Amino acid sequence: MPPAAPSHWCDAHCHLHDIPPHDGFAALADARAAGLAVLVHCGTQPANWPLGARLATADSAVVPCFGLHPYWAAAPGPWLDELRAALLAQPSAVGEIGLDRTRHGAPWPQQEAAFAAQLALAAELERPAMIHAVRTWQPLLTHLDAHRPPRFLLHAYNGSAELVPQLLARGAWFSFAGATLRPERARAHAALRAVPADRLLAESD
Repeated sequence: MPPAAPSHWCDAHCHLHDIPPHDGFAALADARAAGLAVLVHCGTQPANWPLGARLATADSAVVPCFGLHPYWAAAPGPWLDELRAALLAQPSAVGEIGLDRTRHGAPWPQQEAAFAAQLALAAELERPAMIHAVRTWQPLLTHLDAHRPPRFLLHAYNGSAELVPQLLARGAWFSFAGATLRPERARAHAALRAVPADRLLAESD
Protein backbone atom coordinates (compact mmCIF):
# COMPACT_ATOMS: atom_id res chain seq x y z
CA MET A 1 0.00 0.00 0.00
CA PRO A 2 1.45 3.45 -0.88
CA PRO A 3 2.12 5.84 2.01
CA ALA A 4 -0.57 8.32 2.93
CA ALA A 5 -0.31 11.69 1.22
CA PRO A 6 1.34 14.37 3.37
CA SER A 7 -1.12 16.69 5.08
CA HIS A 8 1.18 19.69 5.49
CA TRP A 9 1.57 20.84 1.90
CA CYS A 10 0.70 24.39 0.96
CA ASP A 11 -0.06 25.58 -2.57
CA ALA A 12 0.96 29.23 -2.36
CA HIS A 13 -0.82 30.31 -5.55
CA CYS A 14 -3.56 28.50 -7.42
CA HIS A 15 -6.67 29.15 -9.50
CA LEU A 16 -9.18 26.45 -8.63
CA HIS A 17 -11.69 27.96 -11.06
CA ASP A 18 -9.36 27.35 -14.02
CA ILE A 19 -9.48 23.56 -13.69
CA PRO A 20 -12.36 21.72 -15.45
CA PRO A 21 -15.26 21.63 -14.71
CA HIS A 22 -14.42 25.18 -13.56
CA ASP A 23 -16.67 25.18 -10.50
CA GLY A 24 -13.68 25.20 -8.13
CA PHE A 25 -15.11 22.53 -5.86
CA ALA A 26 -14.01 19.50 -7.89
CA ALA A 27 -10.45 20.83 -8.04
CA LEU A 28 -10.57 21.55 -4.31
CA ALA A 29 -11.66 17.99 -3.56
CA ASP A 30 -8.84 16.59 -5.69
CA ALA A 31 -6.29 18.84 -4.00
CA ARG A 32 -7.44 17.87 -0.52
CA ALA A 33 -7.37 14.18 -1.45
CA ALA A 34 -3.77 14.64 -2.61
CA GLY A 35 -2.79 15.99 0.80
CA LEU A 36 -2.93 19.77 0.38
CA ALA A 37 -3.54 21.44 3.74
CA VAL A 38 -3.57 25.06 2.52
CA LEU A 39 -4.58 26.41 -0.89
CA VAL A 40 -4.11 30.10 -1.62
CA HIS A 41 -6.79 30.63 -4.25
CA CYS A 42 -6.37 33.80 -6.31
CA GLY A 43 -9.21 35.59 -8.02
CA THR A 44 -8.41 37.46 -11.21
CA GLN A 45 -11.49 39.54 -12.01
CA PRO A 46 -14.82 40.49 -10.40
CA ALA A 47 -16.66 37.59 -12.03
CA ASN A 48 -14.69 34.98 -10.06
CA TRP A 49 -14.27 36.76 -6.72
CA PRO A 50 -17.51 35.35 -5.23
CA LEU A 51 -16.34 31.79 -5.94
CA GLY A 52 -13.25 32.34 -3.80
CA ALA A 53 -15.44 33.38 -0.89
CA ARG A 54 -17.68 30.33 -1.35
CA LEU A 55 -14.71 27.97 -1.48
CA ALA A 56 -13.31 29.44 1.74
CA THR A 57 -16.68 29.09 3.45
CA ALA A 58 -16.87 25.45 2.38
CA ASP A 59 -13.32 24.55 3.46
CA SER A 60 -11.04 26.45 5.82
CA ALA A 61 -8.04 25.12 3.86
CA VAL A 62 -8.80 27.72 1.19
CA VAL A 63 -7.28 31.18 1.62
CA PRO A 64 -9.21 33.39 -0.82
CA CYS A 65 -7.48 36.33 -2.47
CA PHE A 66 -9.17 38.99 -4.57
CA GLY A 67 -7.61 41.12 -7.27
CA LEU A 68 -7.71 42.36 -10.84
CA HIS A 69 -5.12 40.55 -12.95
CA PRO A 70 -3.15 42.60 -15.52
CA TYR A 71 -4.81 40.64 -18.33
CA TRP A 72 -8.14 42.20 -17.27
CA ALA A 73 -6.90 45.55 -16.02
CA ALA A 74 -9.13 47.40 -18.49
CA ALA A 75 -12.26 45.99 -16.84
CA PRO A 76 -15.17 48.44 -16.84
CA GLY A 77 -17.35 49.24 -13.88
CA PRO A 78 -16.77 49.92 -10.18
CA TRP A 79 -14.38 47.03 -9.70
CA LEU A 80 -12.27 48.84 -7.11
CA ASP A 81 -15.30 49.37 -4.85
CA GLU A 82 -16.21 45.71 -5.30
CA LEU A 83 -12.65 44.71 -4.45
CA ARG A 84 -12.67 46.75 -1.28
CA ALA A 85 -15.94 45.13 -0.22
CA ALA A 86 -14.58 41.63 -0.89
CA LEU A 87 -11.44 42.33 1.13
CA LEU A 88 -13.36 43.82 4.03
CA ALA A 89 -15.50 40.67 4.13
CA GLN A 90 -12.47 38.34 4.16
CA PRO A 91 -9.18 38.78 6.09
CA SER A 92 -7.17 37.94 3.00
CA ALA A 93 -4.67 39.16 0.42
CA VAL A 94 -4.97 41.41 -2.61
CA GLY A 95 -4.34 39.34 -5.68
CA GLU A 96 -3.68 38.33 -8.23
CA ILE A 97 -2.49 41.76 -9.33
CA GLY A 98 0.53 42.95 -11.26
CA LEU A 99 2.13 44.09 -14.48
CA ASP A 100 2.72 42.16 -17.71
CA ARG A 101 4.57 43.36 -20.81
CA THR A 102 3.60 40.36 -22.98
CA ARG A 103 0.88 40.48 -25.60
CA HIS A 104 -1.60 39.09 -23.07
CA GLY A 105 -1.61 42.16 -20.86
CA ALA A 106 -4.19 44.94 -21.03
CA PRO A 107 -3.04 48.33 -22.40
CA TRP A 108 -0.14 49.57 -20.30
CA PRO A 109 -1.79 52.73 -18.86
CA GLN A 110 -4.72 50.66 -17.55
CA GLN A 111 -2.34 48.07 -16.10
CA GLU A 112 -0.36 50.68 -14.20
CA ALA A 113 -3.47 52.45 -12.93
CA ALA A 114 -5.06 49.20 -11.73
CA PHE A 115 -1.85 47.99 -10.11
CA ALA A 116 -1.24 51.29 -8.32
CA ALA A 117 -4.81 51.41 -7.01
CA GLN A 118 -4.62 47.85 -5.71
CA LEU A 119 -1.22 48.29 -4.07
CA ALA A 120 -2.55 51.41 -2.36
CA LEU A 121 -5.55 49.42 -1.14
CA ALA A 122 -3.27 46.67 0.17
CA ALA A 123 -1.25 49.27 2.08
CA GLU A 124 -4.38 50.95 3.44
CA LEU A 125 -5.94 47.69 4.65
CA GLU A 126 -2.56 46.26 5.73
CA ARG A 127 -2.98 43.22 3.49
CA PRO A 128 -0.31 41.30 1.60
CA ALA A 129 -0.32 41.38 -2.19
CA MET A 130 -0.03 38.45 -4.62
CA ILE A 131 1.93 39.85 -7.56
CA HIS A 132 2.29 38.73 -11.17
CA ALA A 133 5.28 40.39 -12.86
CA VAL A 134 6.52 39.64 -16.38
CA ARG A 135 9.20 41.80 -18.05
CA THR A 136 8.32 44.73 -15.79
CA TRP A 137 10.92 44.82 -13.04
CA GLN A 138 11.80 48.52 -12.97
CA PRO A 139 8.15 49.66 -13.09
CA LEU A 140 7.39 47.10 -10.39
CA LEU A 141 10.08 48.49 -8.09
CA THR A 142 8.83 52.02 -8.71
CA HIS A 143 5.27 51.09 -7.74
CA LEU A 144 6.39 49.12 -4.69
CA ASP A 145 8.38 52.11 -3.46
CA ALA A 146 5.44 54.44 -4.05
CA HIS A 147 2.75 52.36 -2.34
CA ARG A 148 4.61 50.05 0.07
CA PRO A 149 2.30 47.08 0.71
CA PRO A 150 3.18 45.46 4.05
CA ARG A 151 4.23 42.17 2.40
CA PHE A 152 3.98 40.65 -1.04
CA LEU A 153 4.48 37.37 -2.86
CA LEU A 154 5.99 37.28 -6.34
CA HIS A 155 4.26 34.29 -7.85
CA ALA A 156 6.05 32.11 -10.42
CA TYR A 157 9.08 34.34 -9.99
CA ASN A 158 10.85 34.78 -13.32
CA GLY A 159 13.31 37.54 -12.50
CA SER A 160 17.04 37.25 -12.03
CA ALA A 161 19.00 36.11 -9.00
CA GLU A 162 20.61 39.57 -8.88
CA LEU A 163 17.21 41.20 -8.38
CA VAL A 164 16.28 39.03 -5.39
CA PRO A 165 18.06 41.17 -2.72
CA GLN A 166 16.29 44.34 -3.92
CA LEU A 167 12.94 42.60 -3.68
CA LEU A 168 13.72 41.05 -0.29
CA ALA A 169 14.53 44.51 1.05
CA ARG A 170 11.03 45.62 0.03
CA GLY A 171 9.32 42.72 1.82
CA ALA A 172 9.10 40.03 -0.86
CA TRP A 173 8.33 36.35 -0.64
CA PHE A 174 8.84 34.20 -3.73
CA SER A 175 6.98 31.20 -5.09
CA PHE A 176 8.05 28.83 -7.84
CA ALA A 177 6.09 26.30 -9.87
CA GLY A 178 7.05 22.90 -11.23
CA ALA A 179 8.37 24.35 -14.48
CA THR A 180 11.31 25.74 -12.52
CA LEU A 181 12.69 22.21 -12.28
CA ARG A 182 13.19 21.80 -16.02
CA PRO A 183 16.89 21.23 -16.79
CA GLU A 184 17.04 24.08 -19.31
CA ARG A 185 15.79 26.66 -16.76
CA ALA A 186 19.26 27.61 -15.48
CA ARG A 187 18.27 31.24 -14.82
CA ALA A 188 15.32 30.12 -12.71
CA HIS A 189 17.54 27.66 -10.83
CA ALA A 190 19.93 30.50 -9.95
CA ALA A 191 17.05 32.70 -8.80
CA LEU A 192 15.64 29.93 -6.62
CA ARG A 193 19.02 29.38 -4.96
CA ALA A 194 19.22 33.13 -4.22
CA VAL A 195 16.00 33.11 -2.18
CA PRO A 196 16.35 32.44 1.57
CA ALA A 197 14.49 29.34 2.73
CA ASP A 198 12.21 31.38 4.97
CA ARG A 199 11.00 33.43 1.97
CA LEU A 200 10.49 30.49 -0.40
CA LEU A 201 7.15 28.89 -1.30
CA ALA A 202 5.83 26.41 -3.88
CA GLU A 203 2.81 26.82 -6.12
CA SER A 204 0.87 24.96 -8.80
CA ASP A 205 0.01 27.80 -11.19
